[in-house]
Amino acid sequence: MDSEKNLNTVNHKAIISELQKSITYTSLVLLIENDKGKFKGSLRTFNLNNICSKLVSLGKLVKRGGHSYSSGCTVIGSYKDILEFIATEISSS
Repeated sequence: MDSEKNLNTVNHKAIISELQKSITYTSLVLLIENDKGKFKGSLRTFNLNNICSKLVSLGKLVKRGGHSYSSGCTVIGSYKDILEFIATEISSS
């Protein structure tokens, strides 16, 4: 039986760390689709609590953890819709 693809199997912390060293950014979003059609996400930006609260109200956020500037989450929906939502929320903050 295949194990679920998630942030643990792809070492998202190493990916984020390498990106943080090599680029200048204000926000960083990593989304990985698992075999259940949900997206495991790792976000580095500001005011994530507001973004997550809105995802909860839309019924898109399955679970989350972290703090205001660094968070992990599991969300449902299409990749394009999730990314556009997050980008819109970041740019309007």
